[in-house]
Amino acid sequence: MDNSWAAAIGKTVQPVFEPLGFEWRVNVAILSSLAARETFVATLGQIAAAEDPEEPSAHLATMTYQKDTLTNKAGDQLFNPATIAAILVFFVYALQCMATAAAMRRETGTWKWPAIAYTYMFVTAWVMAALTRVIVAMLIWAGNARRPARTPLTPAHPPHPHHFDRIFIIDAAPGLF
Repeated sequence: MDNSWAAAIGKTVQPVFEPLGFEWRVNVAILSSLAARETFVATLGQIAAAEDPEEPSAHLATMTYQKDTLTNKAGDQLFNPATIAAILVFFVYALQCMATAAAMRRETGTWKWPAIAYTYMFVTAWVMAALTRVIVAMLIWAGNARRPARTPLTPAHPPHPHHFDRIFIIDAAPGLF
């Protein structure tokens, strides 16, 4: 998969998407989704199947960065919370439907307005995804910095018969209380 045309295109646009935490495989899926959003998941599934035909879903869940980037090191989990949030926010703002662009072209009689729409919505999506990635990464960092070190066998809080409801709330959102 690394030597395919899709990988070459994904690696070519890597500098644009790298601050969002997207690697070439995510870039390929983003580019395929320009035709229709639904193809994003299918493209990632095909990439995972090409890289591990026996267990593509397990491979997708454990994908890591293949080399050092601006935001991550080789071997880091590809789909970490900050990158997932950035992907979701990118899709909220991005105009990714060729049928919409074609309808705009037909209604306006020119490609000017579809080009303007794609451009400003891409820039908006990129900026909002970058902000989201930074905010989520900061929240995770702040949560980890405030959390005391524990061994896996040490309970978060000693059980107290009158405070079971608070224990569950605190355990559900560690670092926030």
